[in-house]
Amino acid sequence: MSDKIIRFEQLRGMLAEKFPAATHGLQAPKPVERAAIPTGILTEITGPSGGVGLLMLDALIAPSAFAAVVDTSDSFDPSDVPEDFLSRLLWVRCEKLTGAIQAVDLLLRDGNLPMVLLDLRMVAAKELRSVPASTWHRFQRLLEQQGSALGICTARPCIPAARLRVHARSQWTLRDLLRPREELMAELLSESQYRGVAAPGERALHIA
Repeated sequence: MSDKIIRFEQLRGMLAEKFPAATHGLQAPKPVERAAIPTGILTEITGPSGGVGLLMLDALIAPSAFAAVVDTSDSFDPSDVPEDFLSRLLWVRCEKLTGAIQAVDLLLRDGNLPMVLLDLRMVAAKELRSVPASTWHRFQRLLEQQGSALGICTARPCIPAARLRVHARSQWTLRDLLRPREELMAELLSESQYRGVAAPGERALHIA
């Protein structure tokens, strides 16, 4: 048995332990009822880190479903997530980009989590360019097969296979970090581009 198969079985065991209802019989869960990230296509969320972080959090808590965050820079703060959602969240912490790519690949192939977020905001642009375009296109094919949702968060557009690209627009200062999340979300604007069609001024909550 190869190392990749062993890691795959270990991941399945971890999912079964944390989400027994979702992995019973190894059947994929029902589609997300409502989410900021559409199912079946690869979505790239890009822009200033603060705005992207808000869109990530909004995407996580919008649906009542299981989800995973693949964190490449240990920047995800679970304290920002409502307590009642933590039991439905899988947090995968990776030290290297290659490990994060492998984790997303395994999660999408397994098909037991309807939403996966990959946070690449702190990864250097040069390192991201080293990822073969075929990797992102493979993720898109898996999304079409599984009907799940994948959001990739980046500092600037760089995912060639993205069917939907959402650019967060925010000009906040450090003082704004003390304001309630609801106030910041009310002010946050985004530009959405789907297959070359731009829709500026829409909030991420309405792009599904």
